[in-house]
Amino acid sequence: ISKCLESCRIARNFEAGRCMSHRTLRAMSEQREWKGTPSATQLLNGTREEYLKLTKKYPIDPQDSIFAIFGTGCHAFLEGFMENDKMIAEKRLTDPTGTYTGQFDCYDGKRHILYDVKTYGSFKTAHLMGLVKHKEPVIGPDGKQEKWKNGRKKFKTYFTVGHKSCFDVAVQLNAYRIMVENLGYPVDEMQVEVFTRDAGTFSARDRGVMTNMQLVKINRIEDKWIQRFFLTKAKRLTEALKNKKLPPPCSYRESWGGRKCKDFCNVWMYCDKGKEAHKG
Repeated sequence: ISKCLESCRIARNFEAGRCMSHRTLRAMSEQREWKGTPSATQLLNGTREEYLKLTKKYPIDPQDSIFAIFGTGCHAFLEGFMENDKMIAEKRLTDPTGTYTGQFDCYDGKRHILYDVKTYGSFKTAHLMGLVKHKEPVIGPDGKQEKWKNGRKKFKTYFTVGHKSCFDVAVQLNAYRIMVENLGYPVDEMQVEVFTRDAGTFSARDRGVMTNMQLVKINRIEDKWIQRFFLTKAKRLTEALKNKKLPPPCSYRESWGGRKCKDFCNVWMYCDKGKEAHKG
């Protein structure tokens, strides 16, 4: 990173002499310093992935970090618009056992609502909302299916709400809820405020995402299950670091069925599963 900021090695590929400004690149390179206590966000990822991130040097593509910068900026901007003096934002807390930390986006003490802001693509937004796409033939007065001028049959599309795919964000928000309630603040509701990056495009509308930003309610999960998940993951990571032993491969869920290994993992070159995925 320091070499990149000092001099761009592929300057000839860009009209301005580098891909992005120094301030943008510096912002992207910022990482939370490891002090021995994992965060809830780290523990949602595969243990092997986080172990390699903490023990190996690895490259990142600035183009892949752009929306993370906008997400961080969005959080900071919203802090200036607290509606009442009982709102708390961007507070880092520790779980009741002191094993892991978490930083929630906003707690509304007046309404007892815990908020989290996410920036997603429409594919993930649609899954989070539980949108299910349906197509039905358009039937004319004659009882036959109508056709367009080009001869293709007409269909009408509509969406219903089915199963919500929200494991990571539900577990994360419930962990934050436990931390907030441990301080004596009640939490009656948890909501995710989702900003959809490709909102307004054909692909977003085709998935049923019609708004730029959407509030999605998250259900409560029993404390014992949340703590069992995070304490187990924290123990695996800290023991692996202590013993300097590579953890087992990430699970199917953690690796998104292998998609993360192939396209979204920054430390794939140190992992046998990552190398195998890139061969294909």
